[in-house]
Amino acid sequence: MFAAGTQALSLTAGYAVPVLGDHEYYTSASAGYSWYFAERVAVEPRIRGHYVDPDGAQTVGADFSLNLRWHVWE
Repeated sequence: MFAAGTQALSLTAGYAVPVLGDHEYYTSASAGYSWYFAERVAVEPRIRGHYVDPDGAQTVGADFSLNLRWHVWE
């Protein structure tokens, strides 16, 4: 299914509007790059950015993760 040497790019984005009287707008985006170094086993560094706007007091943030993925079932 995922042979050694396979590479993949993953891009995601999200946006949330205020609900139930909340006043925060939330936006995020991320990018990850997977590299399968063995069959069905990948390592993926991912960077994510966040933007929160609660009543005009904007806040930004970022995080980094390093994921190890093993596809158990095919």
